[in-house]
Amino acid sequence: MSVLVSKNIPSTVSMFGKQASDFVEGDIVKLNEDGVAVEFYIAKHSYEFDLNGAGRILLVRKAVHSTMYWHTSSGNEYDGCGVDVWLNGTYKQTLDPEVQDAIGSTTFKYTTSDDDLTTLSRSVFLPSMTELGLTNSKANIEGYKLPIASTLVPAINTSNSATTMWTRTIRIGYSTIFYVGSDGTATYESRDNKYGIRPCLTLPYNARFDEKTLLFKGVK
Repeated sequence: MSVLVSKNIPSTVSMFGKQASDFVEGDIVKLNEDGVAVEFYIAKHSYEFDLNGAGRILLVRKAVHSTMYWHTSSGNEYDGCGVDVWLNGTYKQTLDPEVQDAIGSTTFKYTTSDDDLTTLSRSVFLPSMTELGLTNSKANIEGYKLPIASTLVPAINTSNSATTMWTRTIRIGYSTIFYVGSDGTATYESRDNKYGIRPCLTLPYNARFDEKTLLFKGVK
Protein backbone atom coordinates (compact mmCIF):
# COMPACT_ATOMS: atom_id res chain seq x y z
CA MET A 1 0.00 0.00 0.00
CA SER A 2 1.43 3.41 -0.94
CA VAL A 3 1.86 6.09 1.68
CA LEU A 4 0.76 9.59 0.83
CA VAL A 5 3.05 12.39 1.97
CA SER A 6 1.44 15.79 2.27
CA LYS A 7 3.26 18.50 0.34
CA ASN A 8 2.24 20.91 3.09
CA ILE A 9 4.44 19.24 5.70
CA PRO A 10 7.63 21.33 5.97
CA SER A 11 11.05 19.69 5.86
CA THR A 12 13.01 19.07 9.07
CA VAL A 13 15.32 21.95 8.19
CA SER A 14 12.41 24.35 7.67
CA MET A 15 10.67 23.22 10.85
CA PHE A 16 13.66 23.57 13.12
CA GLY A 17 15.77 26.15 11.31
CA LYS A 18 19.48 26.15 10.54
CA GLN A 19 21.81 24.68 13.15
CA ALA A 20 24.51 26.90 14.62
CA SER A 21 27.23 24.45 13.61
CA ASP A 22 26.19 24.86 9.95
CA PHE A 23 27.13 28.53 9.92
CA VAL A 24 30.69 29.52 9.08
CA GLU A 25 32.77 31.89 11.18
CA GLY A 26 31.90 35.42 10.14
CA ASP A 27 28.24 34.67 9.41
CA ILE A 28 25.53 36.75 11.09
CA VAL A 29 22.77 35.44 13.36
CA LYS A 30 20.31 37.36 15.52
CA LEU A 31 19.24 37.41 19.16
CA ASN A 32 16.45 39.48 20.67
CA GLU A 33 17.37 42.20 23.14
CA ASP A 34 14.19 43.46 24.79
CA GLY A 35 12.29 42.03 21.84
CA VAL A 36 14.43 43.74 19.18
CA ALA A 37 16.49 41.53 16.85
CA VAL A 38 20.22 42.34 17.09
CA GLU A 39 23.03 41.01 14.89
CA PHE A 40 25.83 38.84 16.26
CA TYR A 41 28.80 37.32 14.47
CA ILE A 42 29.50 33.60 14.60
CA ALA A 43 33.04 34.21 15.88
CA LYS A 44 34.47 30.78 16.76
CA HIS A 45 33.41 27.15 16.65
CA SER A 46 34.37 25.08 19.74
CA TYR A 47 35.36 28.20 21.68
CA GLU A 48 38.09 27.43 24.26
CA PHE A 49 37.80 23.70 23.58
CA ASP A 50 40.16 22.78 26.44
CA LEU A 51 37.97 24.64 28.93
CA ASN A 52 34.46 24.09 27.58
CA GLY A 53 34.68 20.92 25.52
CA ALA A 54 33.48 20.62 21.94
CA GLY A 55 30.39 22.30 20.63
CA ARG A 56 30.26 25.76 22.24
CA ILE A 57 30.00 28.43 19.55
CA LEU A 58 31.11 31.97 20.34
CA LEU A 59 28.84 34.85 19.34
CA VAL A 60 30.10 38.44 19.40
CA ARG A 61 27.72 41.37 19.05
CA LYS A 62 28.27 43.07 15.69
CA ALA A 63 28.01 46.59 17.12
CA VAL A 64 28.85 47.78 20.61
CA HIS A 65 25.80 47.94 22.85
CA SER A 66 26.61 51.21 24.60
CA THR A 67 29.44 52.95 26.41
CA MET A 68 30.19 52.42 30.09
CA TYR A 69 32.71 53.11 32.80
CA TRP A 70 34.73 50.10 33.96
CA HIS A 71 33.63 50.98 37.51
CA THR A 72 35.18 48.72 40.05
CA SER A 73 35.80 49.66 43.66
CA SER A 74 39.50 50.04 42.99
CA GLY A 75 42.19 48.95 40.58
CA ASN A 76 41.46 46.94 37.46
CA GLU A 77 39.91 43.60 38.50
CA TYR A 78 37.53 42.30 35.81
CA ASP A 79 35.80 39.79 38.09
CA GLY A 80 33.02 41.80 39.73
CA CYS A 81 33.71 45.14 38.02
CA GLY A 82 30.76 47.25 36.92
CA VAL A 83 30.91 46.03 33.32
CA ASP A 84 31.01 42.37 34.42
CA VAL A 85 28.04 42.84 36.77
CA TRP A 86 26.03 44.73 34.15
CA LEU A 87 26.65 42.15 31.41
CA ASN A 88 25.52 39.26 33.61
CA GLY A 89 22.65 41.14 35.20
CA THR A 90 20.90 43.97 33.36
CA TYR A 91 22.12 43.03 29.89
CA LYS A 92 21.52 39.29 30.22
CA GLN A 93 17.94 39.97 31.30
CA THR A 94 17.26 41.72 27.98
CA LEU A 95 17.78 38.40 26.16
CA ASP A 96 14.87 36.03 25.59
CA PRO A 97 14.53 33.46 28.42
CA GLU A 98 15.28 30.65 25.95
CA VAL A 99 18.55 32.34 25.03
CA GLN A 100 19.47 32.84 28.68
CA ASP A 101 18.97 29.13 29.30
CA ALA A 102 20.95 28.14 26.21
CA ILE A 103 24.00 30.31 26.85
CA GLY A 104 24.61 28.78 30.28
CA SER A 105 28.12 29.61 31.52
CA THR A 106 31.35 29.81 29.50
CA THR A 107 34.89 29.50 30.86
CA PHE A 108 37.64 31.70 29.44
CA LYS A 109 41.13 33.00 30.26
CA TYR A 110 41.54 36.27 32.11
CA THR A 111 44.08 38.09 34.29
CA THR A 112 43.39 38.97 37.92
CA SER A 113 44.31 42.30 39.49
CA ASP A 114 47.32 40.45 40.98
CA ASP A 115 48.47 39.82 37.37
CA ASP A 116 47.79 36.08 37.57
CA LEU A 117 46.56 34.39 34.40
CA THR A 118 43.65 32.12 35.34
CA THR A 119 40.09 31.29 34.27
CA LEU A 120 36.66 32.75 34.92
CA SER A 121 33.18 31.48 34.04
CA ARG A 122 30.41 33.81 32.93
CA SER A 123 27.28 33.82 30.78
CA VAL A 124 28.24 37.09 29.06
CA PHE A 125 31.72 38.57 28.87
CA LEU A 126 34.06 40.93 27.03
CA PRO A 127 36.63 39.81 24.43
CA SER A 128 40.30 39.75 25.36
CA MET A 129 43.04 41.60 23.52
CA THR A 130 44.45 38.28 22.34
CA GLU A 131 41.09 37.23 20.90
CA LEU A 132 40.96 40.50 18.96
CA GLY A 133 44.38 39.81 17.46
CA LEU A 134 46.17 42.51 19.47
CA THR A 135 49.30 42.23 21.61
CA ASN A 136 51.20 44.28 24.15
CA SER A 137 54.23 43.49 26.28
CA LYS A 138 52.18 44.42 29.36
CA ALA A 139 49.28 42.08 28.53
CA ASN A 140 48.99 38.37 29.22
CA ILE A 141 48.00 36.04 26.38
CA GLU A 142 44.35 35.31 27.18
CA GLY A 143 43.05 32.59 24.89
CA TYR A 144 43.56 32.54 21.12
CA LYS A 145 43.13 34.96 18.25
CA LEU A 146 39.62 34.63 16.83
CA PRO A 147 39.26 33.69 13.14
CA ILE A 148 37.33 36.94 12.52
CA ALA A 149 39.54 39.21 14.64
CA SER A 150 40.20 41.57 11.72
CA THR A 151 36.43 41.96 11.25
CA LEU A 152 35.92 42.84 14.91
CA VAL A 153 38.58 45.57 14.99
CA PRO A 154 37.87 48.42 15.07
CA ALA A 155 34.49 48.13 16.73
CA ILE A 156 31.48 49.86 15.21
CA ASN A 157 28.43 51.51 16.72
CA THR A 158 24.84 51.12 15.55
CA SER A 159 25.48 53.77 12.88
CA ASN A 160 28.32 51.67 11.44
CA SER A 161 30.90 54.24 12.51
CA ALA A 162 34.19 53.13 14.09
CA THR A 163 34.17 53.43 17.85
CA THR A 164 35.98 52.31 21.00
CA MET A 165 35.53 49.15 23.04
CA TRP A 166 36.76 47.84 26.36
CA THR A 167 38.51 44.47 26.49
CA ARG A 168 38.71 42.22 29.56
CA THR A 169 42.51 42.49 29.47
CA ILE A 170 44.33 44.45 32.16
CA ARG A 171 47.74 46.07 31.97
CA ILE A 172 49.95 43.93 34.19
CA GLY A 173 51.84 45.86 36.82
CA TYR A 174 49.47 48.82 36.62
CA SER A 175 45.89 49.67 37.64
CA THR A 176 44.72 50.23 34.09
CA ILE A 177 42.74 48.29 31.47
CA PHE A 178 43.22 47.87 27.74
CA TYR A 179 40.68 49.20 25.30
CA VAL A 180 40.66 49.38 21.51
CA GLY A 181 40.41 52.82 19.97
CA SER A 182 38.35 53.76 16.93
CA ASP A 183 41.58 53.48 14.90
CA GLY A 184 41.87 49.80 15.83
CA THR A 185 44.89 50.13 18.11
CA ALA A 186 45.02 49.00 21.73
CA THR A 187 45.94 51.28 24.58
CA TYR A 188 45.10 51.48 28.26
CA GLU A 189 43.13 53.73 30.56
CA SER A 190 41.88 53.85 34.13
CA ARG A 191 38.53 52.43 35.28
CA ASP A 192 37.02 55.93 35.29
CA ASN A 193 36.90 56.14 31.50
CA LYS A 194 33.92 55.34 29.31
CA TYR A 195 34.24 53.04 26.27
CA GLY A 196 32.10 50.71 24.19
CA ILE A 197 30.75 47.43 25.57
CA ARG A 198 30.65 44.47 23.17
CA PRO A 199 28.88 41.43 24.65
CA CYS A 200 30.20 37.94 23.92
CA LEU A 201 28.45 34.65 24.74
CA THR A 202 28.32 31.05 23.57
CA LEU A 203 25.54 28.77 22.38
CA PRO A 204 25.56 24.99 21.89
CA TYR A 205 26.23 23.62 18.40
CA ASN A 206 22.57 22.52 18.11
CA ALA A 207 21.12 25.99 18.68
CA ARG A 208 18.75 26.76 15.80
CA PHE A 209 18.13 29.92 13.82
CA ASP A 210 15.36 30.78 11.38
CA GLU A 211 16.72 30.37 7.85
CA LYS A 212 15.17 33.62 6.59
CA THR A 213 15.26 35.98 9.57
CA LEU A 214 18.39 34.39 11.19
CA LEU A 215 16.68 34.83 14.57
CA PHE A 216 17.31 32.32 17.37
CA LYS A 217 14.57 29.70 17.52
CA GLY A 218 15.74 27.40 20.32
CA VAL A 219 17.90 24.34 20.88
CA LYS A 220 16.97 21.12 19.07
